[in-house]
Amino acid sequence: MKFVKIRCLYEQNKFIKMYKDYVQSLAPYNPLIKIQLAEDYASDYLTQEFMGGIFVYLLKTQEDKTVGFIIVGSGDMGTAPKTNWCIHEFYILPEYRRKGFGIKTLEKFQRMHTGKVCYFVLKQNTPAQAFWRAATERLKWIALPASEYENRTYYSDEFADFFVVEVQKLDAGELHSKL
Repeated sequence: MKFVKIRCLYEQNKFIKMYKDYVQSLAPYNPLIKIQLAEDYASDYLTQEFMGGIFVYLLKTQEDKTVGFIIVGSGDMGTAPKTNWCIHEFYILPEYRRKGFGIKTLEKFQRMHTGKVCYFVLKQNTPAQAFWRAATERLKWIALPASEYENRTYYSDEFADFFVVEVQKLDAGELHSKL
C-alpha cells in the first residue's frame, strides 16, 4: 500500500470526486452529514495540507490503482488536544472493501504515525464500527479512556463515537504475521 500526496490537477479532481462519494456513503448514517461535509470540504482539506498540519493521501496499490484516501492531521491543530494524530477521514472505494486494503492502510499509517491517535466512527455505521474494532485489535492499538477528551462537544454526540488509541510501532515480523 502506498500513500501518495496529491500533486496534480488530475489527482486533485479524483480526490474531490472520491470525497463526494464518501459523503454520499455516510449520508444514511447521519442526516446532517451532507451539510457538515459538503463537497467543498475536500478543497478545504487540500488547502489545509498546503498550509501544513494536514496530510491528504491517495491510497494506491503497488500497481498504482487508487483504492481510497486517508486524511491525517497532527493533534496540535486543536482537533484533538492531548493527541499526536487524528485520522480525520478514511475511505476505501466499495469495490476494494473486504479485500485487506483497509488493514494494509492502517499498517502503513502505523509505520508512519505513532503515539496517541484519535478517530471518529458514526454510531449507525455498523460496517465501519466492526472494521475499526477488528483493525485496532489486530494491530494491537491500545484503547485509552475517552473521558479526558469529551470536553469538546463535537467529540461525543448522538451520531459519532470518539476513540483515542495508543499506536506503537510494530516490527516487520509482527506486521506480516497478521496477514
